[in-house]
Amino acid sequence: MNKTIYHYQIMDGIPMNAVKDSLLLSVMAAESLYGRPRINLEARFRLERVSRVYIIEAGSKIGETIARVFTGLLIREFGEQAFKVERKETSLEVETTAEELETALRNAHAFLSSDPDCDVNSEPHKHSKGRKHLSVSRQGSDD
Repeated sequence: MNKTIYHYQIMDGIPMNAVKDSLLLSVMAAESLYGRPRINLEARFRLERVSRVYIIEAGSKIGETIARVFTGLLIREFGEQAFKVERKETSLEVETTAEELETALRNAHAFLSSDPDCDVNSEPHKHSKGRKHLSVSRQGSDD
């Protein structure tokens, strides 16, 4: 059975670690909208580092959201010439395990925590029954 995917080809000279960080932030944004259970069930993406390709499965609202946010972040950070994206049909499986998702979300949190312009608060909210919630605010100018 064919699946719809977004196939991102990242141009040479663009740092792949920064592109990966953009994907992680996109996953976190989708998690904020839809919750972790839906992310775990529906998010599918893959990195092919050697060929500089990212693939996001687009068969759900989750995938569409991740792809839209990811595209916006890439344009904002690197410009439209930094990548090429195509919507394709494929029979290939795009698998992301729950462990990979958990690692991705943990890495995104660490990335945000390392940014001196971000104030990352992961203290338990008074209504959270001990669960930690992430809130992020940008410090400095509002440009």
